[in-house]
Amino acid sequence: MSEKDPRINDEGGSPLAEPAAEPKESAAEALPAPAREEAADPAQVIADLREQLAREAARAEELWQRLVRLQADFENFRRRARAEREELLRYGSEPLVKALLPVLDNFERALASGGGEGFVAGVEMIYRQFLDVLAREGLRPLESVGRSFDPAYHEAVEQEETTAHPDNTVIQELRRGYCFHERVIRPAMVRVARAPAKEPQSEGAGEEGPRPPGEAE
Repeated sequence: MSEKDPRINDEGGSPLAEPAAEPKESAAEALPAPAREEAADPAQVIADLREQLAREAARAEELWQRLVRLQADFENFRRRARAEREELLRYGSEPLVKALLPVLDNFERALASGGGEGFVAGVEMIYRQFLDVLAREGLRPLESVGRSFDPAYHEAVEQEETTAHPDNTVIQELRRGYCFHERVIRPAMVRVARAPAKEPQSEGAGEEGPRPPGEAE
C-alpha cells in the first residue's frame, strides 16, 4: 500500500492548498526606526542638526558674554579695592594727627611765653597730654628698671659689675622703649648689672706653709 501524499485531501482526493507565504520585509523596513527616518528623509535630519547647532552656538555666545561681564566686574572691583587701600594708607593716620594738634598748639604757647615762671610746669603738662594721646592709640612705655634683662624688650648697651643688684638686672634706662598694642616697636636701651668675676684662688691657698725650725707644733 502506497503512502498517501499529504498534499491530497482524504475525502475528495483533491490536492490541499499550499500555505500562504509570509510577506518579506523590504531593506528599508528591516532598518531601525532612526535609520529608517534618516533613509526616508535626510533633509529633515540635516535641518534638525542645524537647529541643534544653532541652539548650542547661541548658548555658547551667552556664556561668553557672561564671562566677559564677570571679568569686567572683577577688574572694576580690583581698581576700587586698590584705590581704597591707597587712600587708607595715605589718610589712615589722620585721627592721630588731629589728636596731636592740641599738643602742638600748647607747645607753641609754651615757646611764645619766653620761658618765664611756670615754663617747666607747662612743658610737663604738654608731655603728659602727649602721652595720653598716644596711649589712647595703643602706645605704652616699657617698664625696664629693676626687671631681669629680656632681649625681647631690652637692648643692653652697657654692663656694670656690681654686687648691689642681682646679676642680669636692668639698673638704668638710657632710652625708653615702647610697645604698640601687643607689639614691641622699640626696645629700651639699658644698662645691665653683672656679677663681679670671682678671683681665681692661688694654688695651695688655705694650706699651712712649712713651719720655721724650732717652732713648737
